[in-house]
Amino acid sequence: MSAKREKNSSISLRSVGVVTFLSVGQLVLLFVLQLVVASAFGASDELDAYLAAYALPLVVGGILAGAIGSVVVPIYNEQRAAHDTATAERELGRIGLLLAAISTTIGAGMMLLAAPLIAMFYGDFDTPTATSAASLLRILAWLVPLNTLTGFLYGAYHSRQQFALPAFAGLFGPTASVLLFVFVFEATTRGLAWAILAGGAIGTLMLLPGFPRHRQLLALPTDETLRRLVILSAPLLFGAACSRLDVLVDRPLAARLSEGSISHMGYAFRIASAVATLATSGLAVVIFPSLARHAAEGDIGQLRSDLAEGWRLLSVVLFPVLGGLMFCSDAIIEVLFRRGEFTIDDVHAVAALVRFYSGVILAAGIGELASRTFFSLGRTWVPTLIGLSGLLWGSALKFAVVDRFGAAGLIGVTSLYYIVNSIVMVSLLAAIGVTAWSSTLLPTMTRAGVAAVLAIAPAWWLMQTASPARVVSGLLFACGTYPLLLYGMGDPFARRAASAAWSYLPGQSR
Repeated sequence: MSAKREKNSSISLRSVGVVTFLSVGQLVLLFVLQLVVASAFGASDELDAYLAAYALPLVVGGILAGAIGSVVVPIYNEQRAAHDTATAERELGRIGLLLAAISTTIGAGMMLLAAPLIAMFYGDFDTPTATSAASLLRILAWLVPLNTLTGFLYGAYHSRQQFALPAFAGLFGPTASVLLFVFVFEATTRGLAWAILAGGAIGTLMLLPGFPRHRQLLALPTDETLRRLVILSAPLLFGAACSRLDVLVDRPLAARLSEGSISHMGYAFRIASAVATLATSGLAVVIFPSLARHAAEGDIGQLRSDLAEGWRLLSVVLFPVLGGLMFCSDAIIEVLFRRGEFTIDDVHAVAALVRFYSGVILAAGIGELASRTFFSLGRTWVPTLIGLSGLLWGSALKFAVVDRFGAAGLIGVTSLYYIVNSIVMVSLLAAIGVTAWSSTLLPTMTRAGVAAVLAIAPAWWLMQTASPARVVSGLLFACGTYPLLLYGMGDPFARRAASAAWSYLPGQSR
């Protein structure tokens, strides 16, 4: 299959590859930043104060950025379909300025009320720690407008089918934070706060050229645009806020368990979140604008075709990821984390919990694609209500299982309600005629399953002795063998990826 076919495909594997590759780099840099912080501060009251201050703008900015990034894409495509590109750019720019004003006001309020906010949320802090946290919050509060503007700009770029620069900016910001903290700012939590803020500002500045340009930006969006903004963003803001409740349920329940349970769950959650991001973020980012465009144009047939292709690609990605987690977690975690106070018992405990998180990773991939489809159709309340109902019955079940099954029970219930939520969303998409299982899905899953087994089995055998050389060799073998096996079995995604890579070799036309 030619490179031209790949270029005109509904899902650009080049774009998916670029976004995923840069996401890997971003996660690596964030991991490096954690190592630097651990080396500088350990587990101290000083770091507790920083984390307390950082949590507030992180949560608020994350809620705003996540919701707005998902809303901007369908609004842009609706405006372009109903009017023209110039109108879409104008309304997008007005939304951006409105969000900048609102988020800056929130950030300024958080800065001015830093001391009362710390006292409200962290009443158990002693006076020096509370004072330090308030001082840090006055710096970190400005992450709220930065994160919100970054989320908006991500949506603006994605609306135009531009994916590389946002992904690169996400890589450059953490890089700047690490370098500034190590080489420029003082090795204190205030220096760390300024480094984080400066890195965020640099990443945002890289994206500013993509801010919509129009002569009539200095006005409120039209009533039609404001109405759509409220209708689409309200459920997403509500859902994002409610999603934080899961942590508020798990942490107190885990505190009833043996010492180290909360830490083990924290490590397992971060590993699972990183894997889920790597496995599905590239596909979700690239396919969302296409789905939104087809929905805005009323082309449900093409939307259905794009989504069917997305399901097939998702199965190709998830099979080896889940297989690797199930069989190779112990060796990988031992090589990465077993040092200092992190013992072999901790390795096995975290690896076991990571395996329980496999259900979350599977459901997150399916649910992300299904949610983006509902967002494209303007039905943002559907994923929110499904997620909230799952959270409610899942939380009730956690109280019933925690004493008997411990941390594994808590994570197992989380995986269960994630899977149920994804099944419900896919079933609803099928009921409204959006999802139809094509005859090519089962062959794709079969090829992916066979290739995953043949690639992972030798890697698992090699990792039985958990040395860095063996683990790296096993990972490289599995990652190299899996696509080759798919290519040999005639998988169209492997053929398209190979064709795209071939076109970049010297002397090849593109």
